[in-house]
Amino acid sequence: MLIKLSMAHFSFYRSWSSFCYYLKDDFCENKRWYILVLALIGLGFLIGLIAGIRISPDASISKLPDSALQNYLEGNSGVFGVFCSRLFSILLIFPIILVTNIKPIGSVLTFMLILYKSFGLGTMCAFFIAIFNLGGFVNVIFLLLPTQLLFLSAIGLFAIACVSYNFRCRTYGGSILCKDFFLSSRVMIITALIIALSSVILEILLLPWLCALLI
Repeated sequence: MLIKLSMAHFSFYRSWSSFCYYLKDDFCENKRWYILVLALIGLGFLIGLIAGIRISPDASISKLPDSALQNYLEGNSGVFGVFCSRLFSILLIFPIILVTNIKPIGSVLTFMLILYKSFGLGTMCAFFIAIFNLGGFVNVIFLLLPTQLLFLSAIGLFAIACVSYNFRCRTYGGSILCKDFFLSSRVMIITALIIALSSVILEILLLPWLCALLI
């Protein structure tokens, strides 16, 4: 029994080491795309935060840019409604990123999508604090930022996998809609999907508890 546990522990450690090595290698190979995605997330969030602060005197629940949270806070839907909305976002955004990278020029649309999502997060944070004061600030720190930054990270990882392969196709030929892309980028694709689903599960678990502070 002890030998089996040791072997399982060793196998897990070897798999984790291989995964970390893969991420490190991918970062070194696509460093410019990682830096660009991080810069877009930071810039979009900052612009959204400033815009949200400027219009915060007119902020209300009905004007929240996140329709799923808006419906939840207004009592029009429950946690399941938020869950379905988040799953729909994953099923919509990931294929959009994939399709826009069929041609190199489409990568611009991918980066605009990341900027837009980051802008929405910044605006949401400003609105929450303006509407709910201390309760809103607590929700921003423990709900909005952790879950949405996880989701943005998932989008960013998938976008980097698509964009880097897209530019590789421009040099060596081929198309992103091929078997080779999904095989060569399978680790990043699976990682991005796991992170995206984790952000949804975390939000669903925290939402009822933290939103109770807003009442």
